[in-house]
Amino acid sequence: MMMDLKNKIEKVMFPETSGKIDRYMMDEMHIPGIILMERAASGIAQEIMKEFPAGGKAAVFCGGGNNGGDGYAAARILLTHGFSVVCISLTERELPQDAEINRNFIRNYKDTYISLTEDNLEEVFEKVQDCHLVIDAIFGTGLSREPAGIYLKAIERINGLGKKVFAVDIPSGVFGKTGQYSNAVRAYKTITFQYRKPAHILYPGAEMCGEVVVCPIGLDGDQEADMYYVDTLVMPKRKRNTHKGSYGSLALVVGSKGMAGAAVLSASASVAGGSGLTKVICPETALRIVQEQVTEATCVVSGTYHLAEEDFPYALCETATALAAGPGLGQNEEIRNILLKLLDQNHPKVFDADALNNLTAEDLRGKENLVITPHPKEFSRLFGISMREVLADPVSAAKTAAKEYGIVILLKGAASVITDGNEVYLVGAGSPAMAKGGSGDVLTGLIGSLLAQGLKSIEAAYSAAYFCGEAGSLAAKRKGEYSAKARDTIELLGHVMENKILGFISTT
Repeated sequence: MMMDLKNKIEKVMFPETSGKIDRYMMDEMHIPGIILMERAASGIAQEIMKEFPAGGKAAVFCGGGNNGGDGYAAARILLTHGFSVVCISLTERELPQDAEINRNFIRNYKDTYISLTEDNLEEVFEKVQDCHLVIDAIFGTGLSREPAGIYLKAIERINGLGKKVFAVDIPSGVFGKTGQYSNAVRAYKTITFQYRKPAHILYPGAEMCGEVVVCPIGLDGDQEADMYYVDTLVMPKRKRNTHKGSYGSLALVVGSKGMAGAAVLSASASVAGGSGLTKVICPETALRIVQEQVTEATCVVSGTYHLAEEDFPYALCETATALAAGPGLGQNEEIRNILLKLLDQNHPKVFDADALNNLTAEDLRGKENLVITPHPKEFSRLFGISMREVLADPVSAAKTAAKEYGIVILLKGAASVITDGNEVYLVGAGSPAMAKGGSGDVLTGLIGSLLAQGLKSIEAAYSAAYFCGEAGSLAAKRKGEYSAKARDTIELLGHVMENKILGFISTT
């Protein structure tokens, strides 16, 4: 049964793409740049006025590009709404035309413009110590170098003020394309324009953004996205006239001596995710625990302490709608041989954990309908890329590998990257509570369940990442980040998915 997944997925643009859209709007649509700047400034000012309806004192730090121009324009709007404003310029060189016009407006107001230098640094920050809020308009999303000199000192001092900081487009110091930074402003809220940028979602930069608000400014909405952000998913309501066969069957290849828990978690997630049938294939040592803990699943034994080639039920796997393998399998040559044969079966499949630890990247090449779900260390080993490179640019690393090997990759992290080598989806849902054993087993079971129900490989991957993240976050709210565990995520999957249909998530 194919599922029509309803979703709210936002376009995400690289900084250079946003720049091209700006130029297109100005050159082809004949919208003056200063109008676009005014729209951006209006969005900034509106967000601030929501937070400070009675007004207040704002310190606006402006750099030398159009990001600084947005800051000057926002300052002018706040002045007209009764705010006390002081703009601190980090450069006296001439700005781009539209930014320079807005800076000159500010210069015409009495006591609203200060040029920051090494000599007056202490005096300026003493002057703004009593401000209610800070606007960070120093650097934009196109930053490609580490802040230094007066810029670095300003960033450090802004963070030391202890005020609510509103970042224009991105916190200064964060690289818009990758989310990397060495020194950056820590924002309370980031106001970006028309589209999110990767750094609003990818860590570590996302942690510096605070709440991200996307402000529409009338840019071209037909632009093809560089990637997508999975913000909300809605599972379709089931038709009444259906049966278990309508929702597929998942063959789940899991478990070994001492690792029955992984089998239980994956099977439980499959059942909770809605698969019509969950068929667990595990060694005898895990059988009793799985049968007692997941009564809805059927079980088939292969081997005693780990899976065995001689009695492995390949035919059962072949007849299933989808296959999931890896959690708790252990590693040896016999398990590797089983996995190689399973890779040649044609139905959709997801491999995780020991399914990946037993294989090489070449084993995976060209295996259609395959989803793999490595964490960065597993990804590094599989594809021969250093951990440093993976963490520095996970989107590029995952997309390159997925395209090269013809598979779907879900690279796990605080923000997960899901790609088939062409499209890229980012999922930011989740909680530090999920940084515990078992979370990956739950994800594998849910991906398998959604594959069994007819979702395409990339849809099943990003949907499962999203629902697990939402359920894990809800578990953390209820039980705390230290105490919430993988089973809590499973127990709340149905609650999250059901309440997504109803349009809300309860925290009670």
